[in-house]
Amino acid sequence: MNKTFKPHQKIRRVGFLHSINQTLLIWFLFLALFPMLITSWLSYQRASEILRLAAEQKLEQVAVSGSQFIDNWFDYRFMDILQQADDPNTRNLFDNLQAGWKQSSMPLPVYVKSYHWAQVVDQHQQDMITMMHYYDYIYDLFLIDLEGNVLYSVAHESDLGSNLFSEVLQDTNFSKTVKTSLRTGQTLVSDLERYSPSNNKLAGFITTPILDQSGQKVGLLAMQLQLDRIFSGIQSKTLKEVSLRHYVVGSDGLLRTGLQQGSDEILKKSINTEQFKRWKLEHEGSKLMDDQVQETAFDYMGPNGQTVIGIHHAIRLAGVTWVLITEINRNEALAAANWLQQITLIMIALTGLIVAGLAAVQARRMSRPLIELVNATRAAEKGDLTQDVNVQANNEIGVLADSFNTMLKARQQQWTKLEESNEVAQQALADLSEQKFALDQHAIVSITDVKGNITLINEKFCEISGYSYEELMGQNHRLLNSGYHNISFFHEMYHIIANGDVWSGEICNKAKDGHLYWVQSTIVPFKDKNNKPQSYIAIRTDITARKKSELALKESKDRQELVMAN
Repeated sequence: MNKTFKPHQKIRRVGFLHSINQTLLIWFLFLALFPMLITSWLSYQRASEILRLAAEQKLEQVAVSGSQFIDNWFDYRFMDILQQADDPNTRNLFDNLQAGWKQSSMPLPVYVKSYHWAQVVDQHQQDMITMMHYYDYIYDLFLIDLEGNVLYSVAHESDLGSNLFSEVLQDTNFSKTVKTSLRTGQTLVSDLERYSPSNNKLAGFITTPILDQSGQKVGLLAMQLQLDRIFSGIQSKTLKEVSLRHYVVGSDGLLRTGLQQGSDEILKKSINTEQFKRWKLEHEGSKLMDDQVQETAFDYMGPNGQTVIGIHHAIRLAGVTWVLITEINRNEALAAANWLQQITLIMIALTGLIVAGLAAVQARRMSRPLIELVNATRAAEKGDLTQDVNVQANNEIGVLADSFNTMLKARQQQWTKLEESNEVAQQALADLSEQKFALDQHAIVSITDVKGNITLINEKFCEISGYSYEELMGQNHRLLNSGYHNISFFHEMYHIIANGDVWSGEICNKAKDGHLYWVQSTIVPFKDKNNKPQSYIAIRTDITARKKSELALKESKDRQELVMAN
């Protein structure tokens, strides 16, 4: 049988994103992939930390090795030049050249080209020549007097016979180092420069005073170094990593070595990385010793615009301060971790696809019985109580389907009984409606609360009282009080109905226009579950005409009695 229902709410339509199938699929994916993602992320972080720590330790080892190499190399060069300065042959060569120049009365540029200069040099320069041949890092050796005159040079370049303090070379680092060394008596290293007498080759100098037998300074021995060989040796000490490199920077921020071998960036390219800034902040002008500052590697943007991991070590030599920076490309240092990340992402993607396929199949199997239940429920909402749910699952969903089918059968039985009860109720309502119509045609009806306030009236009540419906609703019955009855009359009436009894009697009321009218009234209390009145219904009939006739007869009788008495 088909029944028609009118549900109070609209049927909710479930979208794909909110369906059980989709929800199950999402939860399957979440439960399968979330632990894997967490584990993979922790593994990647741990691998990155280990690789980074290894890279930092490697950088520190390489940086310390490089700085120690530079320090040791210059320590040996200091020993070499001091030994050569103390050599008697070096002192004899210097003394003979200085004495011969003074005796010749020639200008120095002329004297260094004279036969006497050549004769002295041939006799005493053998040790200088031997040193040049033995150490390939030496480009030239100089003997300079206290006034800065270059008395001797092995290479015989344009600086031989010149004055370092007053002529074209007076602004060179070489000249400044010679002055400082003669003034302080220290063995010093000059900073790098492009030295014009050597065809602008990159040059650095070590200078040390020459002392006589009494320990007085008489001149100076200078060594011109080929530092590019030294620094290329530092760069060759880097490990197999392609991007691992050393480079030296001066306090002015300019490179003292190239970023790679064969580079022409020396003394041209400026370095302003975070690593260099940290060195400037920690070391330059600081009263702390280098070994009091703990250097640590950190990430920053390298000189070529790539993210690197780097560390620095200060190089303090007598006469010059440099910084050795060691860097490695961050991606290269963490290449294994990046590879692990890529493999992990691939595995997660594959796992996600597999899980999605399996989850879709399982979710469909679980959601299909529920969809049948939903369809049967919607059919029942529309009044079709004959559509059973056929679910063979031996689980909670199967039990739910059986319960739903049982509920449909019970609802069919209830609906049959409800229809029968509805027919009876409809007939009763029809009878009641007819009775109410008949009552309204004859009687004056009103309902009040326990305080006498009007809550319901019929049209007859409005007609006889002269008040409109709106004027009467909510008003108290005292509005109709004519003043004809005394107070005890109403007290007795209210006492009877308040006790739950029915009161009947005649009442004289006053209409809106002021005329009086009489009604035969019966007041019946409506009681609550505690048997207490909660409202009153009053049914009245108009007896005004009868009361007027009675009054007229009474007046006529009274007049007759009065006449007979007279």
